[in-house]
Amino acid sequence: MYPENIIKGIELKNQDIINRIYKTYFGSIHIMIKKNHGTKEESKDVFQEAMIIIYKRIKDKGLNLTCSFKTYIYSICYNLWLNEINKKKN
Repeated sequence: MYPENIIKGIELKNQDIINRIYKTYFGSIHIMIKKNHGTKEESKDVFQEAMIIIYKRIKDKGLNLTCSFKTYIYSICYNLWLNEINKKKN
């Protein structure tokens, strides 16, 4: 899937594209969160939050990726999970 197609699909709320994003990228996000003591439910929440962030960025400013979509969504999820870990510590 080309990044332009992914971005356009998210912008248009194309369910086929969104389903493909979940099928393609959720596994690696879940593994990262699981390795850092998270649950599958937490993985789903983080992934969903990342998708909302991406949608808002597309709608607000447009999105011109300088990396792969996998890298982009992974970095958002990673940062969201770090924030969640920090909340748990406090």
